[in-house]
Amino acid sequence: GYTYGPSGNIQMTLQKINPDGSIAFSKQMGGPTGEVGEAIVATDDGGFAIVGYANSYNEATTADCLLSRFDGQGNLLWATGFGTEFGDNPKSLGITEDGHFLVAASYTPIPGQGLKAMAYTLDQNGNFLNALHVGHGEEMDLPRGIIELNGGLLVFGETYNTASGMTDVF
Repeated sequence: GYTYGPSGNIQMTLQKINPDGSIAFSKQMGGPTGEVGEAIVATDDGGFAIVGYANSYNEATTADCLLSRFDGQGNLLWATGFGTEFGDNPKSLGITEDGHFLVAASYTPIPGQGLKAMAYTLDQNGNFLNALHVGHGEEMDLPRGIIELNGGLLVFGETYNTASGMTDVF
Protein backbone atom coordinates (compact mmCIF):
# COMPACT_ATOMS: atom_id res chain seq x y z
CA GLY A 1 0.00 0.00 0.00
CA TYR A 2 1.00 3.60 0.35
CA THR A 3 0.73 6.69 2.50
CA TYR A 4 1.52 10.33 1.91
CA GLY A 5 4.90 11.40 3.27
CA PRO A 6 5.68 14.68 5.07
CA SER A 7 6.32 16.52 1.80
CA GLY A 8 3.11 15.22 0.21
CA ASN A 9 4.76 12.52 -1.92
CA ILE A 10 3.37 8.98 -1.99
CA GLN A 11 5.45 6.42 -0.08
CA MET A 12 5.17 2.64 -0.04
CA THR A 13 4.20 1.48 3.44
CA LEU A 14 4.77 -1.96 4.92
CA GLN A 15 3.94 -3.35 8.34
CA LYS A 16 4.63 -6.68 10.01
CA ILE A 17 1.87 -7.71 12.41
CA ASN A 18 2.64 -10.22 15.18
CA PRO A 19 0.20 -13.07 15.97
CA ASP A 20 -1.07 -11.10 19.00
CA GLY A 21 -1.94 -8.13 16.76
CA SER A 22 0.94 -5.90 17.83
CA ILE A 23 3.08 -4.23 15.19
CA ALA A 24 6.58 -5.74 14.85
CA PHE A 25 7.69 -2.98 12.46
CA SER A 26 6.26 -0.28 10.27
CA LYS A 27 8.34 1.23 7.49
CA GLN A 28 7.97 3.61 4.58
CA MET A 29 9.92 3.64 1.34
CA GLY A 30 9.78 6.37 -1.23
CA GLY A 31 11.66 8.79 -3.39
CA PRO A 32 10.72 12.30 -4.43
CA THR A 33 8.07 11.15 -6.92
CA GLY A 34 6.52 8.33 -4.93
CA GLU A 35 6.23 4.57 -4.79
CA VAL A 36 3.16 2.32 -4.45
CA GLY A 37 3.19 -1.38 -3.49
CA GLU A 38 0.79 -3.71 -5.32
CA ALA A 39 1.71 -7.35 -4.47
CA ILE A 40 3.92 -9.29 -2.05
CA VAL A 41 5.51 -12.77 -1.86
CA ALA A 42 7.45 -14.55 0.89
CA THR A 43 10.94 -15.80 0.05
CA ASP A 44 12.53 -19.05 1.23
CA ASP A 45 15.00 -17.25 3.53
CA GLY A 46 12.27 -15.67 5.68
CA GLY A 47 12.25 -12.39 3.81
CA PHE A 48 9.83 -11.04 1.24
CA ALA A 49 9.57 -9.10 -2.00
CA ILE A 50 7.11 -6.40 -3.02
CA VAL A 51 6.27 -5.25 -6.52
CA GLY A 52 4.68 -1.91 -7.23
CA TYR A 53 5.30 1.14 -9.34
CA ALA A 54 7.42 4.24 -9.03
CA ASN A 55 8.44 7.30 -10.97
CA SER A 56 11.75 7.48 -9.12
CA TYR A 57 13.55 4.93 -11.31
CA ASN A 58 13.30 6.65 -14.68
CA GLU A 59 13.68 10.11 -16.11
CA ALA A 60 10.26 10.28 -17.76
CA THR A 61 6.94 11.11 -16.17
CA THR A 62 5.69 7.53 -16.59
CA ALA A 63 5.79 4.94 -13.84
CA ASP A 64 8.05 1.91 -13.95
CA CYS A 65 7.64 -1.40 -12.19
CA LEU A 66 9.55 -1.48 -8.92
CA LEU A 67 10.64 -4.79 -7.39
CA SER A 68 12.00 -4.46 -3.83
CA ARG A 69 13.56 -7.27 -1.79
CA PHE A 70 13.58 -7.19 2.02
CA ASP A 71 14.93 -9.36 4.83
CA GLY A 72 12.60 -10.71 7.53
CA GLN A 73 12.97 -7.52 9.60
CA GLY A 74 11.84 -5.28 6.75
CA ASN A 75 15.31 -4.01 5.85
CA LEU A 76 15.69 -3.23 2.16
CA LEU A 77 18.22 -5.54 0.48
CA TRP A 78 17.81 -4.15 -3.04
CA ALA A 79 15.31 -2.47 -5.35
CA THR A 80 15.19 -2.36 -9.12
CA GLY A 81 13.04 -0.51 -11.64
CA PHE A 82 12.07 -1.98 -15.03
CA GLY A 83 9.38 -1.85 -17.66
CA THR A 84 8.37 -0.35 -20.97
CA GLU A 85 8.87 3.26 -21.97
CA PHE A 86 5.10 3.75 -21.74
CA GLY A 87 4.66 3.35 -18.00
CA ASP A 88 3.83 0.08 -16.27
CA ASN A 89 1.38 -0.91 -13.56
CA PRO A 90 2.22 -4.29 -11.98
CA LYS A 91 -0.67 -6.26 -10.53
CA SER A 92 0.79 -9.61 -9.51
CA LEU A 93 4.03 -11.09 -8.17
CA GLY A 94 5.03 -14.74 -8.18
CA ILE A 95 8.19 -16.66 -7.36
CA THR A 96 9.56 -19.74 -9.11
CA GLU A 97 11.04 -22.84 -7.48
CA ASP A 98 14.55 -21.53 -8.25
CA GLY A 99 13.82 -18.12 -6.72
CA HIS A 100 13.15 -16.09 -9.86
CA PHE A 101 10.51 -13.38 -9.60
CA LEU A 102 7.53 -13.25 -11.97
CA VAL A 103 5.69 -9.96 -12.49
CA ALA A 104 2.44 -9.48 -14.42
CA ALA A 105 1.89 -5.85 -15.41
CA SER A 106 -0.15 -3.70 -17.76
CA TYR A 107 0.99 -0.73 -19.80
CA THR A 108 -0.58 1.78 -22.20
CA PRO A 109 1.42 1.93 -25.45
CA ILE A 110 -0.71 4.74 -26.90
CA PRO A 111 -2.33 7.07 -24.34
CA GLY A 112 -6.10 6.64 -24.29
CA GLN A 113 -6.05 3.50 -26.43
CA GLY A 114 -6.21 0.65 -23.94
CA LEU A 115 -3.97 -1.55 -21.87
CA LYS A 116 -1.60 -4.29 -22.94
CA ALA A 117 -0.27 -7.02 -20.65
CA MET A 118 3.33 -8.07 -20.00
CA ALA A 119 4.98 -10.85 -18.01
CA TYR A 120 8.47 -10.09 -16.68
CA THR A 121 11.03 -12.46 -15.18
CA LEU A 122 13.85 -11.29 -12.91
CA ASP A 123 16.43 -13.43 -11.13
CA GLN A 124 16.78 -13.71 -7.33
CA ASN A 125 19.05 -10.63 -7.32
CA GLY A 126 16.65 -8.46 -9.30
CA ASN A 127 18.46 -8.75 -12.63
CA PHE A 128 16.13 -8.55 -15.63
CA LEU A 129 15.83 -11.86 -17.54
CA ASN A 130 13.00 -11.42 -20.04
CA ALA A 131 9.64 -9.93 -20.94
CA LEU A 132 6.71 -11.45 -22.84
CA HIS A 133 3.53 -9.93 -24.20
CA VAL A 134 0.60 -11.85 -22.74
CA GLY A 135 -3.17 -11.53 -22.86
CA HIS A 136 -5.90 -11.82 -25.42
CA GLY A 137 -4.95 -8.80 -27.51
CA GLU A 138 -8.24 -6.95 -27.18
CA GLU A 139 -8.41 -3.22 -26.39
CA MET A 140 -7.74 -3.73 -22.70
CA ASP A 141 -5.81 -6.62 -21.17
CA LEU A 142 -5.36 -6.43 -17.41
CA PRO A 143 -3.32 -9.24 -15.79
CA ARG A 144 -4.37 -10.35 -12.31
CA GLY A 145 -2.07 -13.26 -11.45
CA ILE A 146 1.07 -15.14 -12.51
CA ILE A 147 2.62 -18.44 -11.38
CA GLU A 148 5.12 -20.98 -12.64
CA LEU A 149 3.39 -24.16 -13.82
CA ASN A 150 5.10 -27.25 -15.28
CA GLY A 151 8.13 -25.25 -16.42
CA GLY A 152 6.05 -22.50 -18.04
CA LEU A 153 4.03 -19.50 -16.93
CA LEU A 154 0.34 -19.36 -16.13
CA VAL A 155 -0.98 -15.81 -16.41
CA PHE A 156 -4.62 -14.92 -15.93
CA GLY A 157 -6.48 -11.68 -16.17
CA GLU A 158 -9.34 -9.92 -17.82
CA THR A 159 -9.76 -8.60 -21.32
CA TYR A 160 -12.30 -6.01 -22.44
CA ASN A 161 -13.59 -5.35 -25.94
CA THR A 162 -15.11 -1.88 -26.23
CA ALA A 163 -16.96 -2.71 -29.47
CA SER A 164 -18.93 -5.53 -27.84
CA GLY A 165 -18.86 -4.06 -24.33
CA MET A 166 -17.87 -7.49 -23.03
CA THR A 167 -15.30 -8.46 -20.44
CA ASP A 168 -13.80 -11.95 -20.47
CA VAL A 169 -10.98 -13.95 -18.93
CA PHE A 170 -7.65 -14.54 -20.62
